[in-house]
Amino acid sequence: MSSITSVELNYLVFRYLQESGFTHAAFALGYEAGINKSPIDGNMVPPGALITFVQKGLQYLELEANLNSGDTDVDDDFAFVQPLDLITKDVYELQRMIKEKKENLQKEREKEKEKEKEKEKEKDKESNRERERERERERGREREKDRQEKERELERDRERIEKEKVREKAKDKEKQHEEPVERDPIKDREEKSNVKHDDNEACGGPEPMDVCTSLSCEISSTDVTILEGHASEVFACAWSPTGSLLASGSGDSTARIWTIADGPCTSSMQNGPSNVLVLKHFKGRTNEKSKDVTTLDWNVSVVIFCFS
Repeated sequence: MSSITSVELNYLVFRYLQESGFTHAAFALGYEAGINKSPIDGNMVPPGALITFVQKGLQYLELEANLNSGDTDVDDDFAFVQPLDLITKDVYELQRMIKEKKENLQKEREKEKEKEKEKEKEKDKESNRERERERERERGREREKDRQEKERELERDRERIEKEKVREKAKDKEKQHEEPVERDPIKDREEKSNVKHDDNEACGGPEPMDVCTSLSCEISSTDVTILEGHASEVFACAWSPTGSLLASGSGDSTARIWTIADGPCTSSMQNGPSNVLVLKHFKGRTNEKSKDVTTLDWNVSVVIFCFS
């Protein structure tokens, strides 16, 4: 490797002084160093040559200080050194300084990494909290939805109950209209008799037979048989064609068929015959009104007995 001579160095310093404006210093150096006798062609030396050489040397020293044990490849980051340190300190001191700088730099990087990790952890925690808040909001929306659904269900139940009440009232009204109006059976028969009499007169038919009421017939109490059993008034009676059976219909919703023995009444028959057949006309609930038996009749052969 070639080295710079003192003549070349003096010329570089002379040019530096001239370029920097130190005219008197440049004249004194040129006179004492005999620059005018130097074989160096000034036109070949570029401006700022001395500064360029010094910078190159500092870069070389800096590169040398960054190399450890003569390594040619540097994997670590390049550490810059101040020019004053490069000039005043040897290579070993520069290497120690660079090592300390690299260690400090590594510590700073580790701290930065820790900070980044903390930031990531905090970010994850915040994300988890946000997700938890979102889940809580979702649960709140679900609870609100369930509450509204329950309210709608209760409203539907109330409407259904109201409709059922309205239907029940309508049914009760219909039942009231359908139930026959209770009337006095005797008055009904009198009205029917009057209607028939009027019909006969209107149609010109035969007049009803006059019944003589002037003759009185006294019946002894010993000849009377009392038929007991009905819990209400008796509306109709009918003898069977054979004459031994008597049917009676009452307001207690029953029809009874009494077996009446032939011949005069005896003392054992005065309290009523023992052989009685009870026919129930209506089997309903206890709170429903009984149905009256107002009409009954036998057929000719005494096989069928009808009542209503």
